[in-house]
Amino acid sequence: MLAYRCDHCGTCFDHPVTLRHRELLGEFIREYTEEVCPICCGDSFSPGKPCPKCGEFMPEDEILCRACRRLLKARFTDFADTLTAEEEAQLDDWLDGDTITNRRSWR
Repeated sequence: MLAYRCDHCGTCFDHPVTLRHRELLGEFIREYTEEVCPICCGDSFSPGKPCPKCGEFMPEDEILCRACRRLLKARFTDFADTLTAEEEAQLDDWLDGDTITNRRSWR
């Protein structure tokens, strides 16, 4: 399962590559590690997860990926464009302070 997306090249990957460095500073040796993208060696990547609808990789804090959100908005807009002014007002009243998840309890 993919866990990261590189912020530089856009590659999705499971685990970053760990690079070990040694640097001579005067009479001292500095050792450190760095995690990088396995493709471009970029050091900036974001955690992510698969979209629950299509499986495409997306940022961890989103509900749906960008493409699925766009399709959902288009479907909802197509539906909303068929409503009369009164139906829109009724939906607005139902949604005022509520969520669409509670739609079965609306009166």
